[in-house]
Amino acid sequence: MGRELSYSFADVVAKSEKEFVDHASATLAKNFAALGPEDEQIAAWEETARWLHRGITATQNANPQARLVFELAPPLELQRSDFVILSKSHIIVGEAKTGKTESSSAAKKQAKLYAETLYNFVDYSRSRIVVPLLVRQNAPNKEARPLPASDREEICELIDLRPEFLDRLLIQLEVEDSYASTDPSNWLLSPRPDIIRAARVMLGETSDRGVVAALTDDDELKAVIAKCEELATRTQDGADGVRNAVIAITGVPGAGKTLVGLRLAHSSFLHTLSEDTESTAPLYLSGNRPLVDVLSEALIRDHCKRTSCSKAEATKYAKSKIRLVHGLTTDKFQVRVHVLIFDEAQRAWTEEHMRQKLGRTDLGSEAEEILKKMEDSELGWSVVICLVGTGQQINSGERGLQTWVEALEQRRSKKDGRDWILYVDPQIQAAEGLNSTCIRPEPNLNLKVVRRAHNASALGEWVNLILNSRFEDAALLRAEFPDFPLYVCRDIDIARRWLRSQTSKFETCGLVASSKSARLSVYGVDAHTSASDAHDWPQWYLEQPPNLNSAKNLEIAASEFKCQGLELDWVGVCWSWDLIHSEEKWIPRKINKRSGRWNKNTAKGEYVVNAYRILLTRARNGMVIWIPEGLKQDISRNPNEVNQTAKLLLAAGCVELPKTTPTQTLSPVSG
Repeated sequence: MGRELSYSFADVVAKSEKEFVDHASATLAKNFAALGPEDEQIAAWEETARWLHRGITATQNANPQARLVFELAPPLELQRSDFVILSKSHIIVGEAKTGKTESSSAAKKQAKLYAETLYNFVDYSRSRIVVPLLVRQNAPNKEARPLPASDREEICELIDLRPEFLDRLLIQLEVEDSYASTDPSNWLLSPRPDIIRAARVMLGETSDRGVVAALTDDDELKAVIAKCEELATRTQDGADGVRNAVIAITGVPGAGKTLVGLRLAHSSFLHTLSEDTESTAPLYLSGNRPLVDVLSEALIRDHCKRTSCSKAEATKYAKSKIRLVHGLTTDKFQVRVHVLIFDEAQRAWTEEHMRQKLGRTDLGSEAEEILKKMEDSELGWSVVICLVGTGQQINSGERGLQTWVEALEQRRSKKDGRDWILYVDPQIQAAEGLNSTCIRPEPNLNLKVVRRAHNASALGEWVNLILNSRFEDAALLRAEFPDFPLYVCRDIDIARRWLRSQTSKFETCGLVASSKSARLSVYGVDAHTSASDAHDWPQWYLEQPPNLNSAKNLEIAASEFKCQGLELDWVGVCWSWDLIHSEEKWIPRKINKRSGRWNKNTAKGEYVVNAYRILLTRARNGMVIWIPEGLKQDISRNPNEVNQTAKLLLAAGCVELPKTTPTQTLSPVSG
C-alpha cells in the first residue's frame, strides 16, 4: 500500500469522463514514476478508468460512499490488482485487460490470488463477500450472475465480464454508510500469515517494508523483537561483560517463533548492527529438514517468478537465505556473521548423537559446534538467536535448552573457547530447571499466544491441558474459542469429506499422524512412520491435485517430523493406538509387529506425547480428529482403548462430527 489511488463513487460521478480519466492516469503515473511506467501502461490506466467511470456513473449515484481503489497491493503480495471496489457487502478485486488480443488466463489467476489474500489475511474482509473480477472486451456477451447475499463470508467464483455490463454488477452492492470506513490504510493484517507466505515475503527482498513490519505487528511479538535487538546491542558493546551471547526465544507451538526468526533475519536494525567489512547479513538456519526444504522450494519458485532466472540460480539464492543447520558439520561451510538465527533449536543434537550420527569422535554437541563456528569467524562479537519450541523434542538426541546450557559451559571450560552467556525468560528457566552461571534471566523472551490458529489463541493451552489429563479444565477453556471448528470423527471417509468441504481452492488441507501410529494403513491412510521416510514434502505442501504428492489428496499423512514448524489451513489429525489413556494418564506405546501387541514405550514416551502436541497444533482454520473404531478380533486395534480416547476428547470440548448433517452447516467458512 502507499501508492494506490482512491475515489468515492460520488467523486467519480462528479467528474466528467475525460476529467476522471485524465486525473486518474496522471496521478498514477506520478505515484509510480520511480518505476518508469511506459506508454502502454498509461494507456491501460486510461482505458480502465474509462470503463469504471461509465459503469459507476450508470448506477446513478446509488452508492455514493462506496470506494474505488486503483493499484492496491494486498498484504504479502508484491504485485497490485488493477482496481478494488469496496462496499458494505462485497469486495470486488478487479483485473482489467484492455487489449483485444491479450490472454485472460494470467489475469484470472492474478485476480483469484488477490481475492484469496484479502479474504484470508485482512480483517476488513470479515463478513463480506470477496469477488474476483476480470473485465475485458472479449469476455462472454452476457451479464454477470447475481452476487451472493452478504449474510456470510466467502470467495466467489471469478466473474468474467465485458465493461458494458459493469453497472449491472455494481448496482447489486449494498449501500456503504461511510467512505472513511473503507479506507485501506486502516485495515489490519489478521490473522497471522502462514509461514510459507511469510518466508516468501521476508526473504524475497520485498520493497514493501510496511508489509514486513505488519507481519509481526502485535505487542508480544514486537516486544520480543525489540528485546532481541536490545540484547544484540548489549552484546556488541560488551555491556554484560561478554561479547558472545545466545538469546533463547521460547514459545508454545504456533506462537510465531519462526515468524519472529524470519523477521529478525530481515531486521534492518540487525543488518545495520552487523555492517562491517568482513561480516554478512544475519543467517537463518533450521534444524528441521522438511521446514528448510519446503521454505527453500517456495523461495526458489518465487525468485524464478520474480526475476525470470533459472532454477539453478534461484536455488543458489535460496541457499544463501536459509540452510539446514546440520550443514555446519556435514558441509563444513564457514560462517562470517555476527548474528545467526537457529530455528527449531530444541532439535540441536547432543554430543553423543552427533558422534553416533556422523561417525566422528572429535565433535561436540550441535550447539557447541555452532558456537565454535561463531568464535572462528573472529569478528569480535557474536549472537546466536535460538527459537525453541517448548515441549517439542521429538527424537533421540534432542534435549532442548539443556543442550545449549551445556554447550556454553563447555566453551567456557575449553582453553580455546570464549565466554558465552544465555539470555532466557525466567519463567522458562524455572520450568526447565536450568541452573548455570552462564544464564542471564531476561523477561519478554517467551511467546504465550498461539497465532497460527484463526480465532483460537488458546489452542496451545487447550492441547496442553488434554495431554496433562485435565479434561474438565480443557472444556472450560474451549468455551473461549468456540468459533474454531474442532471435531471428533470415527470414520475416515466422513473426516475426509468434511475437510474437502471446508477447504477452498485457495486453502490447504491434509492429514497428520504420529510416527508411531502403526495400523492406520488398514484404513487407507499412508502414515510415514520414520523421520527418514522418502516423500516429496515440498510438493505435499505446495502442490494441488491431480499431483498425487499433494496433501489435498488426503492419502499421505505427515508425521511430527514432517509437519513441525509448518501448518495447514484445515487438518485431519489421525489418532492411533500409540497413545491411549489408562489409570488417569496417557500411556505412550509402540507396537511389536511379530506379536501384534502394543507395549509401553517407556524410553521414548516423552517423544510420543510431544508428537501429539505438535499434531494437534498444525491447523489454522479448523481441525477434525479422526479416531478409528477398531476391531475386536484384532488385538492391535482394541476398540475399547480408542473409544476411551474419543470419550475424553469429547469431554474436553470437541464436538462429534455428524454422519448425516450437511457439511456446509458445520462451519461458517464456505468452500
